[in-house]
Amino acid sequence: MSKLWAVFGRFLGLACGFSLALNLIQLVPSLFMLHVFDRVFTSRSVETLVMLAVAASVWLVCGLVLDIVRQRILSRAAGHLDDGYSEKMLHSLLGAAANPQRQHDIGHLRDLATVRGFLAGPAVQALFDAPWIFVYIGVIALFDLWLAAIATGSAVLFALFAVLSDRLSKNDIRRSQEAAGHAGTLLQSSLRACEAIGAHGMASAIAQQWLGHHRLGMAHARSASNTNAGFGALSRFLRQFLQVIMLGAGAWLVLEHQALPGITIAATILLGRMLAPLESLAGNWKNIAEARMAWDRLARQLATPSNSDEPAFDLPLPQGRLEVQGVVFAPAPGADPTLKHVSFDIGQGDVVAIIGASGSGKSTLARLLIGLWKPLAGTVRLDGVDLVNWSREALGPHIGYCPQDVQLLAGTVAQNIARFTDAPSGEVVAAARRAQCDDLIARLPAAYETEVGEGGALLSGGQRQRIALARALYGNPRLVVLDEPNANLDSAGEKALEQVIETLRASGTTTVIITQRMPVVEQADKVLILNDGKVERYLTKHEGGKRTATV
Repeated sequence: MSKLWAVFGRFLGLACGFSLALNLIQLVPSLFMLHVFDRVFTSRSVETLVMLAVAASVWLVCGLVLDIVRQRILSRAAGHLDDGYSEKMLHSLLGAAANPQRQHDIGHLRDLATVRGFLAGPAVQALFDAPWIFVYIGVIALFDLWLAAIATGSAVLFALFAVLSDRLSKNDIRRSQEAAGHAGTLLQSSLRACEAIGAHGMASAIAQQWLGHHRLGMAHARSASNTNAGFGALSRFLRQFLQVIMLGAGAWLVLEHQALPGITIAATILLGRMLAPLESLAGNWKNIAEARMAWDRLARQLATPSNSDEPAFDLPLPQGRLEVQGVVFAPAPGADPTLKHVSFDIGQGDVVAIIGASGSGKSTLARLLIGLWKPLAGTVRLDGVDLVNWSREALGPHIGYCPQDVQLLAGTVAQNIARFTDAPSGEVVAAARRAQCDDLIARLPAAYETEVGEGGALLSGGQRQRIALARALYGNPRLVVLDEPNANLDSAGEKALEQVIETLRASGTTTVIITQRMPVVEQADKVLILNDGKVERYLTKHEGGKRTATV
């Protein structure tokens, strides 16, 4: 609740104030009816009736304005939630997707949408109206204590129904959401592996797995909906039944000469108005419970330190000198280390090739060198500064990275090269020329405005790799890390890559290349050989063409 108030405090305070005024105005119809019965009918004064009607109409118009304003306040609260936290949640999601376990859950964005929809919906208004039932009970008590006792008992009965509905539906709602999350995760991973699924005829097996999660979620959702619908129907019946009881009790009091007819009618109307938000809560309890669970998950997520909570101190622009000292890395807590006490230095402007057998930790080391992953022990320093002290937003423009599994984002070639910034076209073309792929792009149907499709699906593997290389070189980065940049290249692409490496060397850009191709290794100033997560040798090329172990 403290987190809820911290986020929505001013909106909730305003909404509470408007709710108080609005519920006081809701007393007007009952008071109007009371005065009509007790004054107009006895005095038979048309002037009194007109004055009462005008006064009641003015107050009801004020109530209409207050209701509209309250609804807009709550809509603003929903917008505030979206403006303040959707970007933060997306940053957190992208950061989690880049971690070694790839543990990302788009459910947090769904939770955000659930809470946002709840704040803009009718259920939250019923929550604001429900506490003011004590005002209605107090007014009924002024009429008659027996009628107030009936109103109090009605409120207690509805509260018990709400608690019982929550107890009976809570587990079903939680299990439904968990099953829906499992189904969504399976669907996302299946879409990423669609080619392997199609090639191996796995579609039916995957569909059965997905249907199992989906049907389980639907079954629990159906159970929760049935419980909610049952209590909703019961609450509607109960409200009408209690109004009959109230009217009957009031009539008995009139017959016993203990109350006036106007009081009976007014108390019955007040009881209906008092029970209306409780009935709405009973009918919308499933939505309320889902929003509460979603908010609990969001609050825990917001309370968890995020990778996006980075130092705000502006460090000098990097030049490209790397120092790796005693780095140990494991993909998950308790897992065997992928890298074991790795240490080496890379001078500014050096071209270093990293080679080794599959599974020796080359790609893992690449991600550590750019600060994408953090070591379990040891440090990776850029120009003497530990990478954990760099802000990703500040460091990113000075880093060029081409991953082994090249993924482009849905958009144009130019957008992908420019890293989806509003970059001048000249800078985009310059990056493409540095990557030696401007001719390739010119031959595309719409050149730089060609749509690449989801993940770059509309391009060949070689085209994707060369465009990814241009993205890595965009903005003249000082450190470039290329993971198997020639895996999908033809001979022309290989020659272009050789020219790119020479260009980077000439510009003094520190370049790290993970490769198994000897022509690329021959271009390197140094060669780092990894074996089972350890540095086996670190070779430096001398002028005579021989290499000597430096580590």
